[in-house]
Amino acid sequence: MGKIERLHRSLRAELLQGRRFADLDAVQSGLDRWRARYNHQRPHDALGGAFPASRYRMSERSMPARLVEPDYPDDQVTGRVRRNGCLRCRPQDQRRVDLQLSAAFADQRVAVRPSAEDGVHHVWFMTWRIAKVDFRTNPERPTVTHVLERM
Repeated sequence: MGKIERLHRSLRAELLQGRRFADLDAVQSGLDRWRARYNHQRPHDALGGAFPASRYRMSERSMPARLVEPDYPDDQVTGRVRRNGCLRCRPQDQRRVDLQLSAAFADQRVAVRPSAEDGVHHVWFMTWRIAKVDFRTNPERPTVTHVLERM
């Protein structure tokens, strides 16, 4: 986390502090110029005076174009998360509801499982519990609490 905080401190001091931008295009242009200088020209003490681009090495591992489709048991309620991060589903003994999850799961299949607590369900992505859904206070607009726990 320290390196991210340092990056933000440099960004603030070298680009943002005391400046006003006319519009978003001006912000983007400034960020593009700053990023090029930060990564290709500006020496970094933590790198012995080198610049980050000189140390970057592309990973030898390739990322799949698409994740493997999760395999959930047949008795579980599943659905595909929309591009806006919303999941439309009908958990057991509940009305159809829209659950706001995260766009990070867009186009991914998730499972909705009842928990040990009556009226509470959990949303799963593969082996990760990603949300707790509480139908007890308002069954038509349940409370969604985001979590990230590997089980």
